[in-house]
Amino acid sequence: MKTILTISASNRAESINAELLNYAVKHISGVEISALSMQDVKLPFYNQDLEASDGIPAQFESIKPLLDSADGYLIACPEHNGLMPAEFKNFLDWLSRVYSSEKPAFGGKPMLLISTSPGENGGSTNLATLARLLPWQGANIVANYSLGSFYQTFQQGKLSEQEHAALSNAINNLTTAVNAG
Repeated sequence: MKTILTISASNRAESINAELLNYAVKHISGVEISALSMQDVKLPFYNQDLEASDGIPAQFESIKPLLDSADGYLIACPEHNGLMPAEFKNFLDWLSRVYSSEKPAFGGKPMLLISTSPGENGGSTNLATLARLLPWQGANIVANYSLGSFYQTFQQGKLSEQEHAALSNAINNLTTAVNAG
């Protein structure tokens, strides 16, 4: 069976993006799910001197097999002042050192990007940035979904019919691409 690796790009315990990710996962079928959370990833901030003296952080010994064995990815990423959280950008910086342009981290596999925020924008500025950045690391972005005004639109653990349909469509794009691969 094919596997989708979910990545929660937030390091916050009460992350609304993690909450949206959990909602999305409940509506995925026909594939296995594995998970990675930035809450569990503790990496030093990347710099070349650190890499030269200490090498690649040992934590990648457990992260790399998750990335390599996935057939697709679902990333839920919050927006911090229009950009991704610093910890997630740092994770991507280290990925660029663990992998190469010949064998990029995401290996051309399908990816769905989702985001939410308390504001109307729903993290869409960051999703646009990620959609430009992640293909450099081999991501094949098949869909994205942004949910604005989280506290008004995500009531009692549910989305409105319209929002649920939009997210379901994005999930379907991902699972279809994963199963076709």
